[in-house]
Amino acid sequence: MSDASTPRPSASPTLVRVVCGVVRRGNTVFVARRAAHKSNPSVWEFPGGKIEPGEDPASALRREWLEEFCVPIEVGRHLATTRATTRAGEIELVAFWATMERIPLAATDHDRFEFCRADALATLEMTAPDRLIARLLCEAPSDYAAVSPPPDEPVASPAPEIRRDEPHPSGGSDD
Repeated sequence: MSDASTPRPSASPTLVRVVCGVVRRGNTVFVARRAAHKSNPSVWEFPGGKIEPGEDPASALRREWLEEFCVPIEVGRHLATTRATTRAGEIELVAFWATMERIPLAATDHDRFEFCRADALATLEMTAPDRLIARLLCEAPSDYAAVSPPPDEPVASPAPEIRRDEPHPSGGSDD
């Protein structure tokens, strides 16, 4: 028999782990816009996808690029991990530097893709976790240092997190 005054344990939001590849070409990065038939339609992202149970992030990234673009990629060093709370729940995005063997000709989950100047990323509507990676690339292009929201910017609760691990493998600017 349960007492109505006894508090029930609150259900914790499910953490969804996803991975993305940040592909650089000079001072541009590869981004893709989600197609109308996907969740978050017309929103830009660094391509990747969900990490399946038992799958390591690098393998998930390779699988996702083959499924979505039919293009093999080489997964490089870990760039950063972001965490943000969205309407869908809590998302952890693990970002890696990546290189692709060739430019995709088509995509299954995206209606547009392109190389975008890093300083123009702020003009794109992006998912919350991807926006943190974009901010990282825009605000600290020389060393890809960790970023946090400016003091006057409202922060969602809980605050998005970002951890920086490795600078771009080239050691800085590709100009």
